[in-house]
Amino acid sequence: MGASPYVEPDAGDGAPHYRENHAFRSTAELSPADRAKGAAEVKRVEAGLAGIAEGRRATEAQLHEALAGLGYGPETISTGTFGPHRNTFIIDLGAICAEGALDGMVNGLVKAEAHGRYLEGTGCVEPAGGH
Repeated sequence: MGASPYVEPDAGDGAPHYRENHAFRSTAELSPADRAKGAAEVKRVEAGLAGIAEGRRATEAQLHEALAGLGYGPETISTGTFGPHRNTFIIDLGAICAEGALDGMVNGLVKAEAHGRYLEGTGCVEPAGGH
């Protein structure tokens, strides 16, 4: 079987119209200053959550409390659960969104990233789907 005639650069799995079909996940471009601020927030969150991720599974309530303890207002924090061992979070910082997860299966694993708001108008929460 030959290569797909639809392969586009950076097109994920090479499916036809990949980029177009995933455009709903596009985020606003961050300014250099906002990128730097976002990177600093990510480091702060990862360091601040390392204690609750170390050696045990944290509950969604503990995650929310820990983020509030870092100084984020309750209205800026969204938390959720993905499977039995992973808690996710989103922090809405205006133009900057910080999102990530604690993985209870891997001791001390806290992963976060910063990005701009979703262009679909859903703020810091990824839109449910495109066309």
